[in-house]
Amino acid sequence: MIWRIGNGRSVRIWRDPWIPREWSRRPETPKGNNLISKVDVLIDPTTGEWDRQLVHQTFWPQDASIILAIPVHADLEDVPAWHYDARGLFSVRSAYKKDPRIGRNTKVQVVTLLWNWWLERNRVREGERRMEPVHLACIARKTSDEFLAIGSQRPVSAARRMRRWVRPTEDVLKINSDGAYRSETSTGGWGFVIRDCDGQVIKAGAGQCPHLLEALHAELLACLAGVRAAGELGMSKVIIETDSMLARLALESNSFALALTGGVVYEIKSLMNLFFTSVVVSFCPRECNKVAHAVAALGCKCPQDIVLSWDVVAYLI
Repeated sequence: MIWRIGNGRSVRIWRDPWIPREWSRRPETPKGNNLISKVDVLIDPTTGEWDRQLVHQTFWPQDASIILAIPVHADLEDVPAWHYDARGLFSVRSAYKKDPRIGRNTKVQVVTLLWNWWLERNRVREGERRMEPVHLACIARKTSDEFLAIGSQRPVSAARRMRRWVRPTEDVLKINSDGAYRSETSTGGWGFVIRDCDGQVIKAGAGQCPHLLEALHAELLACLAGVRAAGELGMSKVIIETDSMLARLALESNSFALALTGGVVYEIKSLMNLFFTSVVVSFCPRECNKVAHAVAALGCKCPQDIVLSWDVVAYLI
């Protein structure tokens, strides 16, 4: 289990698991005589972001670098999540990997039952009627059988075709975004480009990401910047296009609310509802997203806290 940080008011710094890493989700830094107890104290009330100076003063570098990468949101509550799944949800796959001693069929049946119990718990908590135990057990058994059947099937390969970027229709603008991530330094950059039906660039932007949790984090920050820029320009009908299947899934469903980057997803969706009358999220192959990829590469080279911005940059088409 791990706590996902929202406003930080419910999480105890030294006792609760809240730092996303494998070996320990509590700070490695000793508490010593430190009087700070809750995570919200580490958040600057003026900016709503981490107080960088206080974080660096309080924690060892290996803790501080991860903490500064965790998204915080003052209007969200802290919530517990399943650490071993990218979406923060208890899943068959993540639990299956935890204990290799149990037979495959038995393991799938057990974790599927736990998974359905987890879903049922969330439904009841949201006010839905509690399911009968027998019904729940039948669903769990059917689901486990389906998982086992899927696992026995061999994947079918499909020939890849080269594709090109497709222009939007006349009254729609397309936002292409991309994030760059360096796993060895947990840094990267973001970039976006907004084009019309003629392929003309309306707006583009790029920036550095000094603290990242994962590749998806960079992809979502790029999307957030593109959505914010489109909204500030008064655009109403847009297509958001990304080469990250996870980013698309996160924006089209509610299954990433407990993910590491769940707060960023929440912010993007809030802006989409605020700014746009029509919005479509789509996936494109990497070869169709070359412009955004190039802009994100520029973002990696930006000085920290400096954002690059272009209006009608025809040479990027």
